[in-house]
Amino acid sequence: MAGSGHRLFNHRNRESQVAVISCHAEVAKFRNLPTLLADMFAEGRTTVKKPCTLPVKAKVFRCDSAGSLHELIDGLQDLDWQTRMHAAVALGKFRCTEALHALEECARQDCHGEVRRIAVKVLGELGNGSSSSAVAKALGRIGGATTTPTLVRLSKYPNVGVRVSAAVALGNARNADAEGSLKELLNDGDISVAIAVAKALTKLNNHALISSIAQLKNNCWEARHRAAAILEHIGTAEAVPALVKVLQDQIWKVRVNAALALGNICHTDAIPSLRTSLQDDDIYVKVAAAKALSRFEIFDGVPVLMESLQHSSEEVRREAVGAIGEIGGPGVTPVLQRALNDHHHEVRLAAAKVLVKLGHLDGASVLVADLKHSDYTARMDAAAALGAIGSSDTVPALLEGLCDRHQAVRRECAAALRVMGDADVRPLLEECRFDEDQQVRAAINPVLCAIKQSGCSRVQVN
Repeated sequence: MAGSGHRLFNHRNRESQVAVISCHAEVAKFRNLPTLLADMFAEGRTTVKKPCTLPVKAKVFRCDSAGSLHELIDGLQDLDWQTRMHAAVALGKFRCTEALHALEECARQDCHGEVRRIAVKVLGELGNGSSSSAVAKALGRIGGATTTPTLVRLSKYPNVGVRVSAAVALGNARNADAEGSLKELLNDGDISVAIAVAKALTKLNNHALISSIAQLKNNCWEARHRAAAILEHIGTAEAVPALVKVLQDQIWKVRVNAALALGNICHTDAIPSLRTSLQDDDIYVKVAAAKALSRFEIFDGVPVLMESLQHSSEEVRREAVGAIGEIGGPGVTPVLQRALNDHHHEVRLAAAKVLVKLGHLDGASVLVADLKHSDYTARMDAAAALGAIGSSDTVPALLEGLCDRHQAVRRECAAALRVMGDADVRPLLEECRFDEDQQVRAAINPVLCAIKQSGCSRVQVN
């Protein structure tokens, strides 16, 4: 067989070459290599200008162990391009990050065009499973027209994250096929995908900008809401007049997105209308207008939001607290500290989180006190917030919370302690391994494992 390989490959006929490669591939058990090469010829992506020759003894790779994975990765560095091609195809059987990275590097850097094309095709096959998002990102980094068909297919994938990654990668491809697919994808049902598509399209033309401005006049409020959300990310001065008009929209969600978009565009023509929006009846519009004005270094919204702290609705007070903390400015700390005494736990929680972020740990003491609240949802929220803060000073209170009568509170305390991983808590954690709630047990076990494996007094568990 090896001796006849040279004679057979002297034929210039493409079908003969594919047939011979098929023969060698079957011997080496790479059953999809002939299909990949046949596809490549059918697509007209390669022209055989000179006879190909296989080595007298083709290298055979085994694909049944971690050792063979490393052997295949090493095979991508072989001097013979056909050996590298065999290795790339065989790596497609390993659906792991290491194989994906190796194939990406091969597709980007190999000196032989056919090896690069095969690596891209194999990556495309990997994109049919759970690694689809990673494959889309890899193809985006590789770029070029050869990646576009696979990215177009991934852009129709059910998973939102995969479609977002595919949209970003198509934007980097910068070719006509990618542009056409992105225009179709701009109407995706998920707003995060539409935003990613709009950002990608701005690298190619102004279609997304023009389309979104036009959609602000749509009779459907959801279309206007979507357009304003997109313009928050890609808007320019050209969109300001239309967005200013939308600040008067009947739907508060549309007004919120319009205000945020105007803040990001940061054009001075929007300032008067944003100031007017501070008097909007809806707290979310007020918050959006205040945040937008702060982008101009105008803090007129803070006093308005402070007034909202006296509102009868805890939702209004909670949103005002969060916005005040985000905008910041002189004099906000005393206001937030007073909010720690609010009669509703959600407002206290919001104030405590903001204060801790600003470096004031008195917020943590309020959360510790809320762990003894009569309402279990207040205790649960307090435990979750303490976990986010991650202060070791709160460990005793969280340990006490592991004995709470409500399983949701115990679960949040266990999750918070999982973040901290303090070795001193091991005795009580051992007891909680037998908690009746499976999610409590699931949070406790990783902490215990990390503590047992480390002599440190503080162990981080991811």
